Amino acid sequence: MRLRQRRRALGVTQAGLASRVGISASYLNLIEHGKREVGGSLLRRLAEALGTEVGALTGREEVVLVEELAEFVTDPVFGGLALEPADAQEIVARQPDWARAMIRLRRHYSAAARLAETLSQRLAHDATLVQASHELLTRLTTVRSFAEILREHEDVEPERRTRFIQQIAEEGARLGDVAKSVFERLSDFDESLRPSTPAEEVDDFLVGHAHHFPALEHAAEPFGERLRTTGSDYEGMLIERLVGRHGVRIGTIDDAAPWRPTFDPVARELRLPIGLAAESRRFELARLVFALEHGDVISAFAEDPRLTTAAARERAREVLSNYGAGALLLPYEHFRSAAEAGRYDIERLCALFDASTEQVCHRLVTLRRPGAEGVPFAFLRVDPAGNISKRFGLPGLRLPRFGGVCPLWAVYRSFQSPGTILAQRVRLPDGREFLLVARAVLKPPRSFGAVSQTFSIMIACDAMDASSTVYGDAAAATPTLESGINCHLCPREHCAQRAFPQVLPGS
Repeated sequence: MRLRQRRRALGVTQAGLASRVGISASYLNLIEHGKREVGGSLLRRLAEALGTEVGALTGREEVVLVEELAEFVTDPVFGGLALEPADAQEIVARQPDWARAMIRLRRHYSAAARLAETLSQRLAHDATLVQASHELLTRLTTVRSFAEILREHEDVEPERRTRFIQQIAEEGARLGDVAKSVFERLSDFDESLRPSTPAEEVDDFLVGHAHHFPALEHAAEPFGERLRTTGSDYEGMLIERLVGRHGVRIGTIDDAAPWRPTFDPVARELRLPIGLAAESRRFELARLVFALEHGDVISAFAEDPRLTTAAARERAREVLSNYGAGALLLPYEHFRSAAEAGRYDIERLCALFDASTEQVCHRLVTLRRPGAEGVPFAFLRVDPAGNISKRFGLPGLRLPRFGGVCPLWAVYRSFQSPGTILAQRVRLPDGREFLLVARAVLKPPRSFGAVSQTFSIMIACDAMDASSTVYGDAAAATPTLESGINCHLCPREHCAQRAFPQVLPGS
């Protein structure tokens, strides 16, 4: 609809636009009426021909609305209704506020259901609550017994009466303490149980900006250029900046338990966990430099109306500080040029910029500067249990907000060979094809007996852009995988990895 509206506003015919971008007028007609998906290089050509940005055609914020609305079909409460995921796109295009209202209602319903289930489980199995309930009953019985003695025996001598009253008061106080602890225990829930979590709000905020923040890029450029052109001791330069300009002391955390750095703004001390990898140390130093020097820019973004709670705004500030660190250590133009020259070779970029796989992959997602865009990538980070901790989708490639993705995808297969990059071409049920590139990353423990961290990092692009990457060649040499997004949405009935029946109409 946006494409059709923009074309008509410019007075361009379908035939004229189709000729300029190298497709047939009939194919363009199918795109304009939502019968064909569009992305990759064709989407960029259409945007250029219409004199607009890719984001203006795709609807950056609407992408996540379509993804989440399409997940409705996976909820058993909608069983028996003829819901088609493909209809989500038309609903969002025609009535975006109604789509937001339905999504908000579903989030509240899901949170309430999880809350009720958790309360039930806690009341039945939480040892602390069971013990507290027993103590409540015991103390209530004691208070009741003393009260009945005083009521039924008016001739109790004054000394014993005073002692009974004192015991009632003491037991009542203890009863109050136990009741308070029970209520605190019952209300002590993880943020994931609340109707709108900080993580969800920050996800929506990032999608609304297409994971690209020009103001942060601009703020990082001067010092980022100095880091790139003045020697190779980035860590030394960052420490010198923190100590000399900001009076920050650098210390270490010897305890194996805290795995995250800590910064005390009052004592002006940054403490880094002992044994932290060199690229992670540099990133944490750059993160603090950016936060101290450009906190006003970060705070301005954190006032976005999509961030409705203090926790969401704080999480956004953390994410934006991370973005700034990436912009400092991997300056936009240097990084984009190196990525294009090396055909988006992740290992080459890691070596050139002394960065980790996750840092490089996350930076690739942010290359959305108008007129200097990189290949559009989706991003996914999962742990061995399938929990998704970071996600950013593409038009046509919906990454679920909850649950996992197809178990056949490279993002899971990479756990079988940590450190090795796997390339895979997949074809979804609607015919769209994507290139998936994944690597499992193992962060070794910092002491004997400590638990290591393992994640799989995946980026994905439209198959039309695969030839721009080194991984497209490797994936082309193997058969394309017939896949779905996940089992709930996949109509491929005979898949050996199917975990759940599909819930689409006719299933």
